Amino acid sequence: MALLAGFTACNGKLSSDQEVAELKAMVLDQDGNIAFDQSTISGLYIIGVDSKEDAKDLASLYAGSGFSGQDYTRVIRDKGTVKVACGNNGVFYTVTFKVEGIPAFTLDISEANGENDKLGEGESGTYHKCGVCHKTWRSHSNVCPWTSKHKS
Repeated sequence: MALLAGFTACNGKLSSDQEVAELKAMVLDQDGNIAFDQSTISGLYIIGVDSKEDAKDLASLYAGSGFSGQDYTRVIRDKGTVKVACGNNGVFYTVTFKVEGIPAFTLDISEANGENDKLGEGESGTYHKCGVCHKTWRSHSNVCPWTSKHKS
């Protein structure tokens, strides 16, 4: 499934229901569970990426076309918000989802390697490379977070 980078359709904008459906496809697995590795902190999920550029790219999928890399809140009319905050200590961005139809959760998009790697022991995950976009991520899930397709 190709993702709509700017969340626009032929008529210019998606309805709030369509926006939520797009987000669900990006953050939930086929069983309706959050598709990222859960941290030892309740409600916190983690994915590791190789660079700040990849982190910004991924955060922009959730935040929408108005995201510039700075703190940002995407309002989905009557359905909720997706807030992106710049992180620190190995976390590039923290994305907080409070959207109807999606369990409320926070996602840390962090360094996939290095001394500040937020994927600690028991959360080590595996490196995956997408056969479609060729980006690399570290997670237990082999579903590409950028394209929602399985790695090859």
